Amino acid sequence: MRAAAAKASESITPVVIDAVDLSTATVYCEYQVTKDKSEKGRLDIVVDLPREGKEINPLLVFEHKVFAEQSGTQTDVYVGWAKENKFSQPPVLDGEHMPLMVYVAPAAPEQPPAKPFVVFDYDQLSQWLDDVLANTGINRHGRFLVNEYKACLSQLELFGNPAAQLAQTALTSEPECHRAIEVLRAGGEGLRRFDHHVARHAKAFAKLGIETKRVKSKGASATVSELRSRVEGVFKGSSWQLSGSTGSLAVDTSVFTSCFKAGVANGGFEKYGWPYMRFYFARPENGEASVEFYVGVVYGDKEAREKTKARVLRAAEALRGAIDKAGLDYAKGRKGNKIAICKLSMPTIKNAADDIPELLAKHKSEIDKAAAFFQSLRPIVDHWLAEEFPMAMADWKPEA
Repeated sequence: MRAAAAKASESITPVVIDAVDLSTATVYCEYQVTKDKSEKGRLDIVVDLPREGKEINPLLVFEHKVFAEQSGTQTDVYVGWAKENKFSQPPVLDGEHMPLMVYVAPAAPEQPPAKPFVVFDYDQLSQWLDDVLANTGINRHGRFLVNEYKACLSQLELFGNPAAQLAQTALTSEPECHRAIEVLRAGGEGLRRFDHHVARHAKAFAKLGIETKRVKSKGASATVSELRSRVEGVFKGSSWQLSGSTGSLAVDTSVFTSCFKAGVANGGFEKYGWPYMRFYFARPENGEASVEFYVGVVYGDKEAREKTKARVLRAAEALRGAIDKAGLDYAKGRKGNKIAICKLSMPTIKNAADDIPELLAKHKSEIDKAAAFFQSLRPIVDHWLAEEFPMAMADWKPEA
């Protein structure tokens, strides 16, 4: 009976995906599905669930069109590839099934994608992202990324040529106009319905010298930029690497990961996961911000990764003890993978539009506090990583 039902369904449903363990999933961007290397032969996103004996076991496929329509038979090519690379994952499914194929666009496309692609417009996508944010289990880093992506979908910047920028500067000098522009920037349900009209006439705008585009994020954060300039010198020439976007700052060290790597056999990370240690700071929101110092584990098999997580949490507890011993109170009240946290109050920054260089002086003391967090913790952490952590890891054999 189950096998008959499986054959009746050509592609996977969202209900089936909910029952699949995604802990070992791999995400590919711009995945090449044809030999000619053309743009119409590259899928935007493929979610693969590795399975022995299969080169690729695609579970989800996404094609994202912002302003352009699909070129020719582009989605037919993708469907043909999916038919040749069906998903199989017993005991969740009997037999083989085409992956769930999703076509993301601002609005319903004039040229519908080939079946079984399902269209997911920006209104639906934004609602789904709201549901993701409502999940209390999402961590702060994930919440930041989802909010940035929502900004991509909701904020409009329809005129990007130099003349328009000058006009905008003139307009913003008038209080009433400034308030109106802020409403437009905020986007929302009232503005999304016009997106497809702008997309449809993008070529005409281009011929008039007007660039139509979406804001790629909430914009650059002056606070993040200032803090980055303060801490670059703190970590220069060390094992720590700075990364992050214009709206966030991340600082990671390879030493923590290397100690774990020494405790597993070659290729063990594929099974036991990849531990990391990170400082993280995201743009202020609603008058608050914080620098967090934590550890975590990514990738790996679900059961094997739990062994690594348990060891990582023991390491976090030991490092909190070393910080307390040094007389710092950052770690007090923290537990789990959070080692230390520095909370900041920036009441003048209610949203991204307030996070500008002109307001930096008003919360200089809080930036000083954040910079001191990095400066005071780094020597303690470095000493612990060099002297105490390797000895604590010497007897770790997760295979046992």
